[in-house]
Amino acid sequence: HGYEEQLAKLQESYDSWTENKKLLETEQEQLCALKEKYRYIQKAREHLGKAKENLTVRYMEPLMNSFSKYYKLILGREADQYYMDANTNITVLEQGMQRDTRYLSTGYQDLIGVCMRLALADAMYQGEKPFLVLDDPFVNLDDEKAQGGRRLLAAAAEKYQIIYFTCSESSVRCFGDTRSCCE
Repeated sequence: HGYEEQLAKLQESYDSWTENKKLLETEQEQLCALKEKYRYIQKAREHLGKAKENLTVRYMEPLMNSFSKYYKLILGREADQYYMDANTNITVLEQGMQRDTRYLSTGYQDLIGVCMRLALADAMYQGEKPFLVLDDPFVNLDDEKAQGGRRLLAAAAEKYQIIYFTCSESSVRCFGDTRSCCE
């Protein structure tokens, strides 16, 4: 009777071991598949990184040149304190450190945004020229910068057809009333 109990326990132990062995084999197969998938992901990441670097190198300088040109049209000074990273995020050199532009005033954020969007249009559309829709981009600018914004619009209008929306009577007077052509 003791041997039969011992044999039953050993049989259970053996069955458990067999199940665990099968489970281990399954887990090892899954691990191998995941390692292979990870290897492909690493290769894809490496290639995408190289592609991003190539794209950045190709477009970074033209983007920054266009941005600087538009910035100078508005403010009349160089944009030498602004830098662009690989993700086309603009930062500003302020008190010896690069800072995110979200810490600037709303007017400067709008100004930088308009310059950047126009720079992107320049970089993306070399041959064909799209129309640009601007929804009161200078609403947060003071009078001096708004005048620079008019210079920017005049320069951009030489390249692009611009659709400009505003609810400000002063903007209509400054930019010219063209509502009659749209009625």
